[in-house]
Amino acid sequence: MTTIDIRLAETTLFAGGSSMCSALTARAAFQEALHGRASILDLRSGSERAREGELPAYLSSGAEGGHRRLIALVGADGLTLDLPAIDGGFAAWRDAGMPVG
Repeated sequence: MTTIDIRLAETTLFAGGSSMCSALTARAAFQEALHGRASILDLRSGSERAREGELPAYLSSGAEGGHRRLIALVGADGLTLDLPAIDGGFAAWRDAGMPVG
């Protein structure tokens, strides 16, 4: 994503939050997106995305329709919007060998 288009999700999950919360590994989040069950919302700053790389567009497609679960890829600021989050953020994504554009 080149811009963040935030839509509120009807889910209250977040890595390390309340008892309803959960974190996903980078691989689990990738599989959810790959099979059309989730869209990954990149919440990193523009400078972080420019420095570290963009996620491929197909991982975030479908987020607008609201039919997929949203999973947050958080940046250094820790912004989550109460979405399920990828445990370890972008560094874990990259280190797991997940696609980066």
